[in-house]
Amino acid sequence: MLEKIERSWDKSSEGYDYLIQKQLSSYKTVTYWSRMLEVLIGKKPKRVLEIGCGPGFMSIIASRLGYDVKAVDGSEGMLEIAKSNFEKNNCKVETQLEDAVCLPDEEEETYDAIISRDVVWNLYDPEKALKRWKELLKPGGKVIYFDGDYRYAYNNKRPVWKWFSKSLGKILDRNTPQREENTEEENNVFLQLRLIRKARPAEDRDMLIKTGFKKIRILSDKFRNSPVSRDWWTYGYQGKKFIAVAWK
Repeated sequence: MLEKIERSWDKSSEGYDYLIQKQLSSYKTVTYWSRMLEVLIGKKPKRVLEIGCGPGFMSIIASRLGYDVKAVDGSEGMLEIAKSNFEKNNCKVETQLEDAVCLPDEEEETYDAIISRDVVWNLYDPEKALKRWKELLKPGGKVIYFDGDYRYAYNNKRPVWKWFSKSLGKILDRNTPQREENTEEENNVFLQLRLIRKARPAEDRDMLIKTGFKKIRILSDKFRNSPVSRDWWTYGYQGKKFIAVAWK
């Protein structure tokens, strides 16, 4: 399953990089994420791990804020683009190709904070991942992840919005590199993911409790849930976005 998922993200890497560049050029977007990460991660210096870094947006923001950042991803295509973006933005970010669930090359109690954006829904074993992430945190460290209620059945109940968002994307992102379509087998793999069948963030709270985090906060991602954000127009049909923060 992991290989098929990562193959799909490899195909998407150039298109996602195009969108990330637009985010990096948006003062409003950069300001939001900078303020949010600084508030949630806390005072510097901090050793931060981004899991599922994609083209590197979150790691770039964290590095600019002065954190010591390492970025990992299971997709070679995404990681190569992230490395290029770190160099272009003069960010000293360590990178590594790793499975986001097992993270076999990471040492326990190494990080003050672990961050991710729209990654947890995509994990083949999210509960195992959260348990492993907790092991990598220093005592008192925290996991901070931004995600959404990306339920397959829920999404299919909003066909008009889904059609509108795709039409809007074609207009606004007409210069986006064309993405090679997933095979039927690859699409079926995503349908097998556990979290697209669960109500979230209720499921996330249960997983975080089960994996032994001491304190848990689930927050609404007001920026991405607001009509003033382009994310709402293009992805709002997928469900509400949220932020999960959990302390070891």
